[in-house]
Amino acid sequence: MESHTAPLSFAEAIHSPCTGCSAPCCTLLQIRQFSLESLMDLDALRYYLNFERIAVSVDQSMCATVFYNTPCSHLDQATAHCDLHASGNKPDICSHYNPYQCFYAKSLDDRQQGKVSGNSEIWLTAAQFERFVTYFGFDTQRMIVQWPSADHLAELASWQTVTAPAASRKTMHAASPAKSVPIVPLNQQKPTRCDDCSAHCCTSLVFPIERNQSLADLDFLRYALGFPGVSLCINDQEWSLLIASRCQHLHEQRCRIFGQEQRPLLCQLYNANTCSYHQLFDTPPFPQLHVQQAEFEQLMDSFDYDQYGQIIAALPTAAMQEYLKQRTAMRSSVAPIASAEAALT
Repeated sequence: MESHTAPLSFAEAIHSPCTGCSAPCCTLLQIRQFSLESLMDLDALRYYLNFERIAVSVDQSMCATVFYNTPCSHLDQATAHCDLHASGNKPDICSHYNPYQCFYAKSLDDRQQGKVSGNSEIWLTAAQFERFVTYFGFDTQRMIVQWPSADHLAELASWQTVTAPAASRKTMHAASPAKSVPIVPLNQQKPTRCDDCSAHCCTSLVFPIERNQSLADLDFLRYALGFPGVSLCINDQEWSLLIASRCQHLHEQRCRIFGQEQRPLLCQLYNANTCSYHQLFDTPPFPQLHVQQAEFEQLMDSFDYDQYGQIIAALPTAAMQEYLKQRTAMRSSVAPIASAEAALT
């Protein structure tokens, strides 16, 4: 469907596209991007689509992007304005974002018009995914050898019946209804480490991130931590973004589709005896930090940078823990003094 809107003049085009925008850049946090090359890549999409507040898009080059779909804590949802604007505390990635080449505006506009052209995104729901995968073919090693054609994607786009992801307070708390399928009784499941577990793998998504090399890398994490439900796990082995999101099939700490064909392979084949979630959430065998945005902003001062903003020195995790303790103690001691001075004036 082609747009018949009259072309903008130069004076109109140079006016900020953010005016009147619904602020998708403040409601869709990009957390992973990968190419669809194998059966397991497609299964990963199926896995992500089971979780609340997760949106998935795929472009014509078969590059998949996973988004956390919830409003940034600094977004005024009534006005679509940022409460950090002009405060000096806005992340650089936001302050210097180019709205004239906005990915979100192009992708979501095409999505709402049912268009597939160039590198347009296809936004998938769980139901649409089941249709999407019928367009693929695999070799005996389960590598993809047949991909959807442009006609297939156009058909899928026209078949989509919901609007592109638009976060609201409702989407932050509403869970997708799970199908009513029987849960395999406990006496039919083999005892594993899962028996006394808090089901972290079904209530959190973990996205390892590459070792940060610059101030810009840290600034992106600061931006990501502005979204409710996002935290950062730091240890000397790796850093990970943690997304608090519940799988729609989780019921009383058990999987509703255990033993069912529609259960993702990632879940079916997961080895509880080598579970990494225990280390992240329960009993880490090494120093580890879970930080929110305010704590991370303090940690950014602990790095040494060169003149180009590249990180040249970083504290080990144990030293970061001590650094945060000292900063907290300093703030605690300063606060009463500031209050007393305010009372005197």
